[in-house]
Amino acid sequence: MSQPVNENTDDLSKASSERRPKNFELRSELTQEIISKKPDFIERGALYVFLLILLILLSITWFVKYPDTIMVRIVLTSDNAPKEIIPHQDGRLLKLFIKN
Repeated sequence: MSQPVNENTDDLSKASSERRPKNFELRSELTQEIISKKPDFIERGALYVFLLILLILLSITWFVKYPDTIMVRIVLTSDNAPKEIIPHQDGRLLKLFIKN
């Protein structure tokens, strides 16, 4: 039993090679050089220290609990505080003739 050949993959590879910049091979060699270089001892040590500090901070957040709500009494004040309106007559308000 033979597997069907997908002709679209050839078209995709041709299209992607046409879109590559002219200095793609040069960038690829430079990238390969950077990737293949092993990090120095200080770089690896710094990464491990950073990872250790991050893990310590995450573990501290697991154990330190903060309350969801805090009950307090406060008094709000402002320069132009709202005033209470006391009507001189009893009854229902039918229409308000004030525009903002």
